[in-house]
Amino acid sequence: MAHPVSFMTTHQKTPFSPYQDPRLGALVATGLVGSAREQDFDDIVAYVAELCEAPVCLISLVEDERQWFKATHGTELRETPISQSICLHALTEDEILEIPDTALDPRTVDNPLCQGPEAFRFYAGALLRLENEIPLGTLCVLDHKPRHLTSHQRRTILLLARQVVRQIELREALAMQKRLQAEIDHRVKNSLQMVASYLRMQRRGASEEACQVLLDAEQRVAAISALHAAINDTGGGSVPLAHYLGRIAQLLDESLPKNVSVRVAVEEAYVPPERAAALGLIVNEFVTNSVKHAFPNERVGSVTLTGQRNGGLYRLVLADDGTGFSEVTETPSLGLKIIGAASRQLQAKAAWSQDTEGTCLTLSFSASEALPAN
Repeated sequence: MAHPVSFMTTHQKTPFSPYQDPRLGALVATGLVGSAREQDFDDIVAYVAELCEAPVCLISLVEDERQWFKATHGTELRETPISQSICLHALTEDEILEIPDTALDPRTVDNPLCQGPEAFRFYAGALLRLENEIPLGTLCVLDHKPRHLTSHQRRTILLLARQVVRQIELREALAMQKRLQAEIDHRVKNSLQMVASYLRMQRRGASEEACQVLLDAEQRVAAISALHAAINDTGGGSVPLAHYLGRIAQLLDESLPKNVSVRVAVEEAYVPPERAAALGLIVNEFVTNSVKHAFPNERVGSVTLTGQRNGGLYRLVLADDGTGFSEVTETPSLGLKIIGAASRQLQAKAAWSQDTEGTCLTLSFSASEALPAN
């Protein structure tokens, strides 16, 4: 139920905390203040309120000028001025602050929240303390009548306060991981662009044979950059093959000659990022070889990727409808060597076949039918 509070400013004396400067910095670093409601936190306050038989339960984060509630049960309030914060007093406690009757305690007797017909007469707040001993706020319960927590209620609210802290630290760690991933992604892109620019510079004035070698290297760098972008789109977790291969086909299509297209029809499955990278290299090299050898004189054609899942095994077929390329049965080129090495990294069984209608590569490898649990 909503608690009708008049947000009047008081001159209530608040305790000094030696952690104030690092504490506020740590609180900002969590990114929680002002964030949207989350079910995990809402579930905790609802359970604690039921357990403690209290009408109101809050996850309170104490800033310098206000206390803000990440989760609430029994009230629609999302914040109060710091002058009305009971939780501020808990920051200097070791574990929990319990005030059996706020009307008799000098820290709360003048607090507007503890006055009037709807006054909060009872407060208990378990400290939300990070591993570095910095307190952020409390997991607290409030009641309209004086009372005490039972020993069981006291133990449980302390335990759940630690679970709230673990949730906060986990979210902060995940946010840091995303920031580091973005920084690494930025640096990888810049490095690949520098290598591509260097190769373009080296092609100037080079012999025709050397120029072709440098051009092939530049195209492979561009392909690696595209594969990196495609994997990065997945967020760094297990890679969904349908989206990933579709993205690669789109990137390849943008650079192919107009007479050749890439088509994808694959069932969904999931592979680790390192195997997805190997699979991307295989697709790129197969398409590159097909364009170079299977469609002479601007012959119109296509390269098709089809994939089917059978339990934990995935069967991917790469096929072109061109004239085929003799390198498959003769001395393998660099591209085919890359396909061989990537197939081993993918731990795939690879089989080549050729006929008058083109070249086909069949890969069989393990893949998850559903997104693996974290």
